[in-house]
Amino acid sequence: MIAFKLRPAAGSPLARAVARVTSPGMVVAGATIALSMLRVINSMILTRLLVPAAFGLVGIIGSVFTVIAMLTDLGFQAYVVRHERGAEPDFLDAVWTIHASRGVVLTMISLALAYPFALAVDKPDILPLLLVASFTFCIDGTASLRLISAIREKQVVRLSAFDVGMSIIQVCAATILAAILRSAWALILAMLISSVARSSLSYILFATRRHRMRIDRALMRDMWGFSRLIMVSSAITLVLAQVDKLLLARMFSLADFGVYAIASGLAGAPVGIAFNYCSRVLYPHFAAGWRDERETMSRVFYANRGKLYPAYLFGCGGLIGGAPLLVHLLYDPRYLGAARYMAILAIASAMALPNRAMAEMFNAIGRTSGHLIMNVIRLSWLAVAGIGGFIELGPLGLVLALGLIELPPYLFALTALRRRHIASLRHEALSWLPALGGLGVGWSFAALVLHLFPNL
Repeated sequence: MIAFKLRPAAGSPLARAVARVTSPGMVVAGATIALSMLRVINSMILTRLLVPAAFGLVGIIGSVFTVIAMLTDLGFQAYVVRHERGAEPDFLDAVWTIHASRGVVLTMISLALAYPFALAVDKPDILPLLLVASFTFCIDGTASLRLISAIREKQVVRLSAFDVGMSIIQVCAATILAAILRSAWALILAMLISSVARSSLSYILFATRRHRMRIDRALMRDMWGFSRLIMVSSAITLVLAQVDKLLLARMFSLADFGVYAIASGLAGAPVGIAFNYCSRVLYPHFAAGWRDERETMSRVFYANRGKLYPAYLFGCGGLIGGAPLLVHLLYDPRYLGAARYMAILAIASAMALPNRAMAEMFNAIGRTSGHLIMNVIRLSWLAVAGIGGFIELGPLGLVLALGLIELPPYLFALTALRRRHIASLRHEALSWLPALGGLGVGWSFAALVLHLFPNL
């Protein structure tokens, strides 16, 4: 009988190739790209089945829910992953009780605000949709915290597969319901189906037992001490995420704002990879290092960055330098002005990875105030540099301030972590070489192609 090997021999070229493809960084990058593609495919299908008003209604609901969720963000993931008892069933039950209670409270808040909000925006059609959609908070709150424990245990492949699977479920549900209902209800019901599926499968695929209600007042006090600054930081993040759209929508004409929106979307595409990589790959290593080897946190900080870190910076550098070519290839001449905005905004995307890594280090060592201060610095920079830039250069000055918004918090975090003997000027300086290389390659390639094919 012939025996077939299911795994390549250790040390073989195939084994090394498989190891590279399944490394945490590659998995996170691949999953993020897959999720982005699914969103694009989903929007292409749904725009052919639903009228624009349906997306407008659901978009408003999504914005409302984002505000409610971020203003009550307690940092469950950061708290569980770094806590010494993060794997204990009793500890997880106590945290889950808070998590589920928060979901119920948010549902009640959303239900209470639904009618006044519908009146305020003068859109009565949104009321029934908002009332039904409010129950997603309650459903999401019942999900197993084993999803967070899996991050602590570095189950990156499993979690990424789960995320992609949940996205596929929502895409399929939305498509089928849109074909039948041809209204915004298709999107709302798809949200509910996705929440139910996520909560149910979190127990089936990750949990070995169901959570039990458990009240631990000492844990509540400890969690509040850890999370209160995270709530303030999340509120500032919410402001920062929306301010450019609010301000530039008034400053630009509708056509110019459309060009800016295109540039913003392209420049911000890599940020999802940075955030997922830091929260799912780097943060668990940082938290484990803080629990087990605090004396060598500098080594932990730099040794775990992996190959995705320089690859990300190289890609962002290429995005900055190659912006004119990318816009030429993707859009007609009406959108060529997006290249300038894209190159500027991509600077912030490049700095998102090192800044997020430093913020996660602050969380890992229990200094959540560091994360908050970084956001306060961003807000202060936008207030000062944004206003000054607008006075001097008009809307372009505000865009420049947005492109450089990650520089001041980076300098703060670098200084603060150096004082704790975690960050190193030498390592940081060397880490930016790939970005400079990508910038040179992107600019040179774009200049060459546009010179050889001027009518592209």
